[in-house]
Amino acid sequence: MTERRRMAQLALWDKSGTRRVLVDQQFENFALIRSRILAEYAKVFVLRPLPIEFRNPSPAFLETFLFGIFTAFCAYGTWRTYHRGQVGLSVILFSFAVVGLVYSLSLHPGIAGPSELFEDRIILRSLFKTEKIYKKDVSSVDLQDVANPHSGTKFSFIQLKIRESKPLRITTKFGSIPELYLTLRAWLEQARS
Repeated sequence: MTERRRMAQLALWDKSGTRRVLVDQQFENFALIRSRILAEYAKVFVLRPLPIEFRNPSPAFLETFLFGIFTAFCAYGTWRTYHRGQVGLSVILFSFAVVGLVYSLSLHPGIAGPSELFEDRIILRSLFKTEKIYKKDVSSVDLQDVANPHSGTKFSFIQLKIRESKPLRITTKFGSIPELYLTLRAWLEQARS
């Protein structure tokens, strides 16, 4: 089971991986449908042996490619305008190149090292930040939805409620949201049983 953010769909695959059913997120009562699907999937879900590395099974190649082209264009423009004596324009283009590079690198948090789930903690690494959260501090794992204000496309994220701290969001850059949600829920329930 995976969430297709671009198409705003939930994809369900059979055990052999040959057939699939797509549930569009624009359906009325999608949250109710998804919770029912997750409840059924949770009945057969088995937590893999710990430690587990979080990996995005389908990295954002198109976005990375587009921002790579944008960054290269801005870097080339920076070089050309600087050598023509247009320092102000080259500084602006250089700023855009840096922003494009940072954004494209942020799409791949694995560059900073793997994010991992251990028996007693979760470590989330991104380009500029590493967060370590201990299981004893996590009070709940929730699935939240948000809509893109420009396109209207809905997508999900996982929210870890942390005692005495602000909630932590886990997005698709760390992996498939349904898989991560069930994994984190099973991980948290291990502590309670």
